[in-house]
Amino acid sequence: MKKLILISFVAILISCNHNQSETNDLLGNWISVKTDGIDSSGYVILNGYLLHVTENKYSYSNIFKDTIITTGYSLENGTIYFDDSTNIEIESTTKDSIKFIFRNSGSIVTYIKLPYTNSNAILIDNEVLTSNSWNYILDTIKQRIEFLNNEWTFYNDDSKDLYTHPIAETPYYYPTNNRWRIFNFMNRTYFARTFGYYDGLLHEIFKVTDDTIFTKAWTGSRFEFPIIVKIKPIRQNLINQKQKIIINNTWRPIEIKYQKGLLPDWQIPRVETRLHNAINKWNLRFEFKPKTCQIMMADTSFNFPNWNLTKDGEYFRFDSKFDDANITSFIKIEKITNDTLILKNRFLFSEILGVNTFDYLDLTIKLIR
Repeated sequence: MKKLILISFVAILISCNHNQSETNDLLGNWISVKTDGIDSSGYVILNGYLLHVTENKYSYSNIFKDTIITTGYSLENGTIYFDDSTNIEIESTTKDSIKFIFRNSGSIVTYIKLPYTNSNAILIDNEVLTSNSWNYILDTIKQRIEFLNNEWTFYNDDSKDLYTHPIAETPYYYPTNNRWRIFNFMNRTYFARTFGYYDGLLHEIFKVTDDTIFTKAWTGSRFEFPIIVKIKPIRQNLINQKQKIIINNTWRPIEIKYQKGLLPDWQIPRVETRLHNAINKWNLRFEFKPKTCQIMMADTSFNFPNWNLTKDGEYFRFDSKFDDANITSFIKIEKITNDTLILKNRFLFSEILGVNTFDYLDLTIKLIR
């Protein structure tokens, strides 16, 4: 009898220790980075979720939403049971990764541990972000970025517009419209951004100086250290000189070049015909006033109620509204002299000239007055 009691006690002790070990494996901060299907019937992608686990609480949040959901849980035989009667299964664990099975979504989701060291949230002034231009540098990725206050209402989340443009010329397709959000989660400060509309990348901000934001990010196979560097402004008198040349003049194109290599051969004749007609038939022209701008072609007019130059004088910034949504466009100034203006843009110029049926093209327009 004593031996039976002892065996039962040892079995209970082993079970408790096993459950405690499983719980210990869960503790900490995590982010979901990869989703696979349980089978071939389809699954829901669940990347981009932050997770914080204590011994009795389970908190999670999407990196582009303000809401943090916290619930109690219990762990038994590799399954997490939540207070709302739902559950998820643990497929496997290592010291720095976990795979969860979400059967309702048909998904197997890989989470990695966030082994970050700072314990206090860092104050980020959004006004400093949105009133300056920045360079984002991650290994070979070097982009000019503009933090905008325009919200991405289409996605029904809390992200805002992020305009990006490669610093160096690239022969590859690149998205200029992206999303960003800076937020605190469990007393840490994070910067989330996309590369295009969907591919989110989470950064922890661990240091901020007057001109640089230092971050750490999981890039798919390892942690890397992107930096965000403020672009130095030029003197206001130089901005004024450029504006004086631009304002109260009508600028007309004499040449339009497009980015070659991305366009299929069957699209080339159509694009080149439209660019030729814009110059020779449709009377394309730009008219700048002190605050407003009109881009006109044939009987169509594109009106921008507000424009200015970025602080470094390298880009036009056009603000407008479309279906009650705030739209901001940037046009790169390749060259400016007293009688010549060379501008480069992708989305806006492609829309105006009607060459966006296959993809948006980098268009460079040489204008004279």
